[in-house]
Amino acid sequence: MNEGQNQEQADDPYPKHRAVSVSFDHDDFIPFVKKLHRKYHGEWIALHIGELDERTGLTKGKIIAHDPVQEVAFQAAYDFHKVYPDAPIRFFTTDMVMPQSKGR
Repeated sequence: MNEGQNQEQADDPYPKHRAVSVSFDHDDFIPFVKKLHRKYHGEWIALHIGELDERTGLTKGKIIAHDPVQEVAFQAAYDFHKVYPDAPIRFFTTDMVMPQSKGR
């Protein structure tokens, strides 16, 4: 493990939970969901909403669960919430954005 990874773990307010770190524009969330739709097509996402990165202006977050089955992703989010009850979580499906066909 390199020094950068050690620092990231030290800065992680939720060290007991392994998650995928992401950044997004909280005021323009749909482009972020469209990106997720390409990677996690048709899946439910549990997203921990983190702090604003003053340098980039983007909100930091962590995908704490993703699964095509709503109950599976929800259970992972619930388990996370039991350990970190004050952590804000957004729960949604990537199917909330349907890509437009190129002919339209």
